[in-house]
Amino acid sequence: MVKVAQQFHSEISDELARVLVQGPKALVELAQISDFDAFCEEGMKGERGYTYEVSNVGLVKIPERPEVKLEKLVFTQCAMVAGPAFGCSVISTTDGPLVLSLTWQEGVLEEEFVRGMKAFLEARLLGFGA
Repeated sequence: MVKVAQQFHSEISDELARVLVQGPKALVELAQISDFDAFCEEGMKGERGYTYEVSNVGLVKIPERPEVKLEKLVFTQCAMVAGPAFGCSVISTTDGPLVLSLTWQEGVLEEEFVRGMKAFLEARLLGFGA
């Protein structure tokens, strides 16, 4: 599990460095796709470009009102058919917990692997405050 986490860290760092260099290039390329259905069908024929995806909404701050108290938010996405086989969605509120939602493609990743990843992430995150 440690090797997987190290690989995740390395790949995320590489990806973030690339975004900083390329800037909005990906948005320009997206605008050039004329037939999204054909583009998606073609994407499902080849190898996956990525193994996992982390979608981090981050800290959500809502203006406080006496009659409303936001205690927790959950953010999740469905498994990606033509994209990564594993996804992790992250969100938190100012005084609430950090919430991670894990999604995966059945038949691509074994449930036991995902259970192991959940246990690993939970142990690591709970260890930050220790």
